[in-house]
Amino acid sequence: MREGPDAPGSNTADSGATAHARTHAERGPCPKRVIHFLLASFSLGLGACVTPSARPPHRRLLASRPLPAPAWARVLRAMAGEKRMFGFEEVAKHNVAKDCWLVIAGKVYDVTPFMDEHPGGDEVLLAVTGKDATSDFEDIGHSDSAREMMEKYHIGEIDASTIPAKRTFVPPQQGSHVQAKDSDLLIKILQFLVPILILGLAFGVRHYSKSE
Repeated sequence: MREGPDAPGSNTADSGATAHARTHAERGPCPKRVIHFLLASFSLGLGACVTPSARPPHRRLLASRPLPAPAWARVLRAMAGEKRMFGFEEVAKHNVAKDCWLVIAGKVYDVTPFMDEHPGGDEVLLAVTGKDATSDFEDIGHSDSAREMMEKYHIGEIDASTIPAKRTFVPPQQGSHVQAKDSDLLIKILQFLVPILILGLAFGVRHYSKSE
């Protein structure tokens, strides 16, 4: 048997190894590397999809319970850092225990959540709805802590041009009526005295004529 590069078996083995290397080169990278690459890509993609929706359970629970409209409005306005401008007629509509707004010192307060906690009862708050309650608020007197607590109920400002003027009591005008009565009395007196004066004047003229 011949050995060496010219041996028939050696040529066959070399040609087979060359063909295998060519086939491997044509097929591309190792299948294990491809599988690892795909698994890594899938893991990254899955993590990107899952991460945004992964929230604490209590947040999802709170979000599933809708808040009242005024509460949502306060939250949104607080997030935006803006205060709305309200007209007086709009504020005056909120005058019941379940929806109570007050106007104090040019500001609008939604005191609905505070109705049950107010020391004087909800009747005191309802009594000052539909008007500028600044004077009522100042007359009662409130502590600094109470004034600070009011800020969490502050929802906006009042348009001063829409606040109606305060009504003042005007007593009925009786002067014209008294003057009318005095005029009637004077006329009656003159109606009684004028004939007497005329008769007296006539009698005096006649007496003066006879004396001459």
